[in-house]
Amino acid sequence: MDLFGANSLRVGAINGLTNATGQIYNNNGFSNFNYAQPVSAGLFKNPFTSNFGESFFNITKENGLDLNSPFSKGFLSTFGSNYLGSKISAKLEINVGYKPVENISNFFTGSGTEVIENKMSDCIDNTIDYFKK
Repeated sequence: MDLFGANSLRVGAINGLTNATGQIYNNNGFSNFNYAQPVSAGLFKNPFTSNFGESFFNITKENGLDLNSPFSKGFLSTFGSNYLGSKISAKLEINVGYKPVENISNFFTGSGTEVIENKMSDCIDNTIDYFKK
């Protein structure tokens, strides 16, 4: 298994842009935008490595670099929602043999899936908070 293989430029751009679009939609703009997530989503071909990078690193304008412990609420909610989102996204990708149509379709379905992932992450955060009480 290739843990650190890079995506092609086309796939990397779509993955990074869908991640950024989902964050912008969820945050109503760039407040608390995590720059590490679209970079990790776009860079790594292996879903585990990409998900780990998105969950472990937090780089925001407001807080700078922050690292999430693999046992922290932020890591677990991001990792869990990304895992579920990758399963949804894999079912929605199309392969028609015409790259422009594939790119547009995968961008929109990926962006929608990213919005769902962010909502799932919020729910996981709330569930962890509930059980911590």
